[in-house]
Amino acid sequence: MYPSEIQLKRTEDTEQFSATAYPDGHVNGNQMYSIGRGHQIQPDEDYLLSATWTEAEADRQFRIDVQNVVDVINAKTSGNINQNQFDAFFDYGYNCGVGRLAKLIDIFNTQGVYACATAMLKPNTSSGVYRQDLADRRDENIATFWGSDRQSSNGGLITILMFIAVGFGIYVYINNGKIPFIS
Repeated sequence: MYPSEIQLKRTEDTEQFSATAYPDGHVNGNQMYSIGRGHQIQPDEDYLLSATWTEAEADRQFRIDVQNVVDVINAKTSGNINQNQFDAFFDYGYNCGVGRLAKLIDIFNTQGVYACATAMLKPNTSSGVYRQDLADRRDENIATFWGSDRQSSNGGLITILMFIAVGFGIYVYINNGKIPFIS
């Protein structure tokens, strides 16, 4: 499988373009940097820390990075997912990295869709700091995963993202808030 053209465009637009390297979170306490359209600079790519890219260079690297994420999804899911789930995994993996993506798919394969969707909500921090843009992106990943149209007829985001049975109640996730219902 491959991400839909709509999802590719959405991910590309969300990542935006940066001609030069910018700080992009920490991994194991080490500051990471990205360039282009969210290309995380690897240890053997130190030369990119001082590089200046054109949009064409960023787009070429984006397609290479896309294929790396696609390969992980296809290898770990064995094609047992639908297009919406693939698109959600793709955007999540492109944003969070293939290591985190692999762990998420393991949850999907062993614990099911609800545990996977719950786990998908978690990475909404960067370097330990909560970021609303990441929380919003995770919400959109969940909406995509469940197959929701992300835009209503008036262009607003659909606010109800998923239902999860928890303990004695059902919680409706609405824009990062929880509304409990007694069962």
